[in-house]
Amino acid sequence: MFIRENPQRRANGAVVKYVQLVESVWNREKKRSEPRVLYNFGRADDPQTVERLRRLARNILRRVPPEEIVTENPEWRVVESWPYGHVYVPEQLWRRLGLPEAIERALGAAKVELPVERALFATVANRAVAPASKLACWVRWLGEDLWIQGTDGLELHHLYRAMGLLHAHREALEEKLFFRLADLFNLEVDLVFYDTTSLYFEADEEDGSGPRKRGYLKDGRGAPRRSWWGSR
Repeated sequence: MFIRENPQRRANGAVVKYVQLVESVWNREKKRSEPRVLYNFGRADDPQTVERLRRLARNILRRVPPEEIVTENPEWRVVESWPYGHVYVPEQLWRRLGLPEAIERALGAAKVELPVERALFATVANRAVAPASKLACWVRWLGEDLWIQGTDGLELHHLYRAMGLLHAHREALEEKLFFRLADLFNLEVDLVFYDTTSLYFEADEEDGSGPRKRGYLKDGRGAPRRSWWGSR
């Protein structure tokens, strides 16, 4: 029993591949083995097909642990086992946006020896998947929960120093990211919005019905006497 891709040519000449679960059956009359389709998972490029295969793999591994499969061949051994699927998408987006190359070029003249790109990606992936502090990201997330290629030698101070270097070179990286996004998604950009946690205004008079009112900052810190705060 095995899984195969069955290509089929459409009337327009396009080739579509279907994923099937197949077993070999002996044909006594023809005296040969022939494939028999047990289940059609769907088109190979359909995300639902991939999810069906994942569910099947998980069900198989519940009944046949990887350790038992490995023991069938004495040359095999389990070295490490880590979840990877939930950081695969951020990794691919990171690379499609050209960020590894952009970071390398931005830091090229700085002669930085620490793994800045991997430290920055680990921080971004952590915020996307399981938001936590940099300390928790390094101690628990990278140390216990998963594995990211190239992060084996990361130390906690690498995460902090990488953020400082990112801030120092933010303008070059922001410009690179902007044009890459515009090119990748064929965007015509007239206006760019960005989010900010809190803000405050300073003025001589209140706006009356406007957003600027005398008071304190949204983050709870004391505000100057002539400050008003508001939000979008």
